[in-house]
Amino acid sequence: MDIQGDIDTELRKYFKKPAYFPSREYLLQIVIWLFDFILFFVSIYIAYRLRYHVVDIFQWFGFSTIQIPHLEFPYRTELYIRYSILFSIIMSLTFIHFKLYLPRKYTSRIDDVFNIAKSAVVGTVLTLGIVFLVKWHVLSRLVIVLSGFTTFFILSTWRLLLKSVNAQLLKRGIGTDKIFIYGAGEAGQLLLSQYRLLTPFGSSIVGFLDDNPKKVGKMIEGLPVLATDNIEKLCKKYDVRTVILAMPSAPSKRKLEIILYLRNHNIDFRIMPDVLDIITHRVSPERVGSITLFRLIDQPLTPPWRLLKRIIDIVLSIVIFMTLLPLLILIAIIIKSTSRGPIIFKQDRIGEKGKCFTIYKFRTMYVGSEKRHEDLRPISKS
Repeated sequence: MDIQGDIDTELRKYFKKPAYFPSREYLLQIVIWLFDFILFFVSIYIAYRLRYHVVDIFQWFGFSTIQIPHLEFPYRTELYIRYSILFSIIMSLTFIHFKLYLPRKYTSRIDDVFNIAKSAVVGTVLTLGIVFLVKWHVLSRLVIVLSGFTTFFILSTWRLLLKSVNAQLLKRGIGTDKIFIYGAGEAGQLLLSQYRLLTPFGSSIVGFLDDNPKKVGKMIEGLPVLATDNIEKLCKKYDVRTVILAMPSAPSKRKLEIILYLRNHNIDFRIMPDVLDIITHRVSPERVGSITLFRLIDQPLTPPWRLLKRIIDIVLSIVIFMTLLPLLILIAIIIKSTSRGPIIFKQDRIGEKGKCFTIYKFRTMYVGSEKRHEDLRPISKS
C-alpha cells in the first residue's frame, strides 16, 4: 500500500476547500498596501523634483554656474499622472511577488530592506520596458530610474519605522500571536526555547498539546501539557490562533489526521521540517531562531484579491494586445492573401471543472483540407 500517495491524495482533496485567512492580518496588510501605494506616488514626485529642479540643489552647494532647465511643477501633468499610476501598479505587483505583504515577524530588518531593494530594481526595469514598448518617448528615463531609488529609500524607511513601532506594541502585549506546540517531546521543547529567545517578535507559547496521556497534566518549562480531545475548544479558551506540529516520531497517518483536523476547523498551523516528508505542496519557510518552520500556502484568493487579479489581467492583456497589434494585422493579411477562408479559427474547449469556453486563434490550415488528403498523400510520401 502506497501510504505516501494516499496521504498526498487526501491533502490535495481537502486543500480544494476554502482556506482560512485571518481577517486581522488581512486587513492590516491591506492598510499597509494602501500606505505603500501613496508612498509610490510620493517617490515619483520627489524623483520628478530631483530631475527638473536639480539646479536648486546645485545652488545650495554653490554651483550656481551650472545651467539646467528649471521647469515648474506640474510639467506634462497628464503624462506623469499616467506614469505615476503605471509605476505604482508595477511596484505593488513586485512587492506582492517578493512577499512583502505577508506577516514577517521573524524576518530581520536587513532581510526586509533587501527584499525592498529587489522589488525596486525589478519594478524599475519593468517600468522602463513598458514605457519603451508604449513609446512614451517624452517621458524622462532619468525620472524612472530616480523613482526606483526614491522608492527604495522611502519604502525602506517606512517599513523599518513600521517594524520598530510594531516591536514596541508587541513588547506591551498588543497584537501578540498565541501558539500551541503540538508535541511535548524534545522537538517541541527546542522550539519553545527558540520562541522565548524571540519574545520581542510577538509570539507567545501558551502550552503544549500531546497525544500521550502520561504527559497530559504535567508542566514543562512552566507551561501545561494539554490533551488533544478537543483542540478547537482549547484554541477558543486560550485565544490561540496557531498550532505548530513538532512530532517527528508520530506515524504518518496521525500527522495527516491532525493536519486535516486543523484545516477543517480553520486553525492556522505550521510544520517543523521533520514532518515535511508527508507533504508535497508548495510551502513557505519561516525562520524562528535556528529552527525553520513551514507553512502551507496554497490558499485560494479572497474576493478583493480576485478582483485585483482580474483588473491586472485585463489591463495587461490590453497593453500586450495593443503592443502586438501591428504584428497581428500583418499575420492576418498574410493568411487572407495566401488562402481562402476565415482569418480567425473558432473552437469550443473544455476548461477547469468541465466549463466550456470558446478559443479564437489564427487559422493555420486550409479550408476543406480533409478533402485534399488524397491529393497531398503522394507529396507527403516523396
